Amino acid sequence: MKFVVLSDTHMNTPSEDLEKEFETRMWDADALFHCGDYTGEDVWAYLNSHENFFGVAGNMDYGYWSSQLPRESRIRIGGISIGILHGFDLDIRGWKRDLLSRFPEVHLVLFGHTHMRTFQRIDNRLWVLNPGSFTFAKRGVRGYALIFLSEDGDDIKVEWVDL
Repeated sequence: MKFVVLSDTHMNTPSEDLEKEFETRMWDADALFHCGDYTGEDVWAYLNSHENFFGVAGNMDYGYWSSQLPRESRIRIGGISIGILHGFDLDIRGWKRDLLSRFPEVHLVLFGHTHMRTFQRIDNRLWVLNPGSFTFAKRGVRGYALIFLSEDGDDIKVEWVDL
């Protein structure tokens, strides 16, 4: 399975970069995830045109459209349980412990907010991924992540897409 994960797009309307990536690398994904801070309803609507789009609201998302989005979500695709959140309410010093306690039953947690990429395994059971920011990266390159997963979730690979 191929998943696309992006976060912190911080744009009012889809940019040329977003449209290009959507058409060339995102459209054929098994699922597309956005971890919040779209900031524009047009960006959310554009991404929501993907047949398997899943997103949560971030702390910079305002308006009626964002009030309809969950702040945190759990979904199941095939045999994989995935947790999604923006992350603005995570314990800064204990974020790993916080994710372990909030998502005891999932295989993978996707989050944003920090604008910094990370992919790691916590406590030898929970994979966590932050794709960084599509627009404003901190300590790195702006972009997003592609995840390649086996059906059982045992084999996971991440490819960073730099913009």
